[in-house]
Amino acid sequence: MQEAEKWQGKVTTTLANTQPHQIWPLFKDFFILYKYFPSLSYSCGIHGTNGEPGCIRYCLGSSIPPSKGSDHDDYQKIMDGGDEIMIISWSKERLVAVDEEKMDLSYEIVESNIGFNSYVSTVRISPDQDNHGCVIEWGFTVDPVQGLRFEDLVNKYEVGLQRIAKKMEDYWEIRMKEWDGVRMSQPGVVRYCASMDGNQWAKERLLMIDPSDMCFSYEIVDNNAGFKSYVSTVRLDPIDGDDGGRGCRIVWSFVADPVEGLTLQRLLGFFDTTAKAMARRMQEALCASKSKGKRVN
Repeated sequence: MQEAEKWQGKVTTTLANTQPHQIWPLFKDFFILYKYFPSLSYSCGIHGTNGEPGCIRYCLGSSIPPSKGSDHDDYQKIMDGGDEIMIISWSKERLVAVDEEKMDLSYEIVESNIGFNSYVSTVRISPDQDNHGCVIEWGFTVDPVQGLRFEDLVNKYEVGLQRIAKKMEDYWEIRMKEWDGVRMSQPGVVRYCASMDGNQWAKERLLMIDPSDMCFSYEIVDNNAGFKSYVSTVRLDPIDGDDGGRGCRIVWSFVADPVEGLTLQRLLGFFDTTAKAMARRMQEALCASKSKGKRVN
């Protein structure tokens, strides 16, 4: 008997206002796909390190219905007093390969109740040659799926990719708005900083600011603290919060000539203490701002 030919499909979408280096990290954040894919109820890591080949995520509640006769009823059914309420789609997906330079990744389904056999998928992010945006390609190869037509499956991918792209663009739009105040500062501006007692001071010039990457760099142009050839970079990295929300990490790095009277360890300690103090004050300011917004006059 002749083996059925595999289904191969690919869908694409273009994001006009978001660049490849902004979208790529969101796809590489393999375990939390559900945050950008409305069709998924939930996803989480169940094996390995997130974003590294070999890691496995568990996806729950996709738009593809479970196949009939599945042996995995414990994953399918939500029970209430012994009555079946619904059957939930699920899959376990393993990250097969990641190419940072090409901005693409491949994954496979290792187990599921949706009838997908020999399934391999590839996501690729590339620049949009017509403007400053990017193109997302989502391709798949799978054995013919019982109960589904190929055209219907491709349509599900098209709808799914459009929803993912919209969520990712919304995510970056929010982040860019949060940096509106920072974007008012232009490279070349100089600020004057002094200690509380006024004994130590520095003049610092902004070298670069990138709202899309949430980072900026500055240099000391004059000071009385002994710094020479000092350049520093501050960057914000998104992280998952303990309550399931999204937080951020402040990364503050520097390159400087040795400072007379200071050890590197002591200088690192100063930066660590200062960064934590700034983060605490920023958090307090944000909480105060939210409280004002909720106050009823």
